[in-house]
Amino acid sequence: MARLAVIVEGRRSAPRLCRDLQYGGHICRVWRLGAEDDRALRLFDPRLMIVDCQTAHALGERYESLCDQQDIPIFTLVPEADESLVVRALRGGADGCLSKPYSLETLLAHIDACLRRYWKWSKESKREGPSKDSKGVLLDSSACVIEIEGREVQLTLAECRLLERLLENRGLVVTREDLTSHVWGQQAEKNVDANLSLCVYKLRSKIEPRPDQPKHLLTRWGIGYYWSDN
Repeated sequence: MARLAVIVEGRRSAPRLCRDLQYGGHICRVWRLGAEDDRALRLFDPRLMIVDCQTAHALGERYESLCDQQDIPIFTLVPEADESLVVRALRGGADGCLSKPYSLETLLAHIDACLRRYWKWSKESKREGPSKDSKGVLLDSSACVIEIEGREVQLTLAECRLLERLLENRGLVVTREDLTSHVWGQQAEKNVDANLSLCVYKLRSKIEPRPDQPKHLLTRWGIGYYWSDN
């Protein structure tokens, strides 16, 4: 499962494309080509971007500018089986490309391959780079693993996203609203407040020596949570 940012030229295909991606186990959020919200994109923190082009015109300056600004893999869907469009997409910045019509199985296989290649290489290139901080905590977001106090703990995607946000703001209180947006984005359901509480409970049970008396993942009642290195 991965977070996918879907960039569309028009809104017509967005619902179906998102349903297909969710069927494959992914989380997706939609933006319109040329009207992306940079802050919202950063908060969503996608692992791959899919650009769905309805016309050849979409493979222009806005497309190339979008590709230039991203440091994540970009997969592009072009409107027809035209070799020139595939070439334009790839030379414009795409890491992969598929022409329409396509089967769902083919699309999901291409996306999985793109994710696997990119994040494997990214992890390899950083293998010598990451080190524990002064408090002995290391979070590997790509593998959803935290090493803490000499233990390696496997996390779910939601737990990893929650912890990632708290560590980014260590010592500072992060509101429940901010955490909810960071972890679930637009996929948040009406009972997401309860989901957040459950996620915190499960995360504490994994990383705290005494979950009933946490020393790292702490609560600021009525506001949110914060991370303490003490």
